[in-house]
Amino acid sequence: MKFLLLITGIICILIVNPWCSTQGQQITSAAEKREDGLLWSSSRNLSVADFQYADSLAKSSGHNSGAFCSVTFIMDPKMVDDKVVFTGTAIFYKKKSWISRNADHTVLKHEQGHFDIAEIYARKFTAEMKQFIGYYEPDLMLKVMKAYDKLVLELDKEQAEYDKYSLSSHGQNFYYEKIAKLLAVQQ
Repeated sequence: MKFLLLITGIICILIVNPWCSTQGQQITSAAEKREDGLLWSSSRNLSVADFQYADSLAKSSGHNSGAFCSVTFIMDPKMVDDKVVFTGTAIFYKKKSWISRNADHTVLKHEQGHFDIAEIYARKFTAEMKQFIGYYEPDLMLKVMKAYDKLVLELDKEQAEYDKYSLSSHGQNFYYEKIAKLLAVQQ
């Protein structure tokens, strides 16, 4: 009975949550529902065509760089063998991201780095959520949201540090190596 109440509560929370939606018993992420959401993939890098924010809006946005990339990771709960499993999913928002028409491959590679960092934090979230598989206490969503919020703050700090390091080619190369190592370790 506790299990059924917990599942019903989680599904109700997810119906109200703008990041998630329900479809029968299958809980799917908003990334799968949004046309402008691109999920991270090791086999696909970002392309100029993925940046769909209008140029005129980008110029007035206050950003004075060659691009702006809107990425994060979202919570993706699913039912697996009658247990709620929470995973993180890195997402790139096409319609919130822009790139200068004359940006070179260096700018695109930098923006891919932001997306890769979001994937690293999505994997950290997934790893941290393994402790809650089979956990059916009333405070489950509170604990999950606390962990999610903490990692989103860490992600924001990491993204800012990445931008700071990117001011020099040496710093940029350092971060590219760091990202590649973290992605390889967390697979």
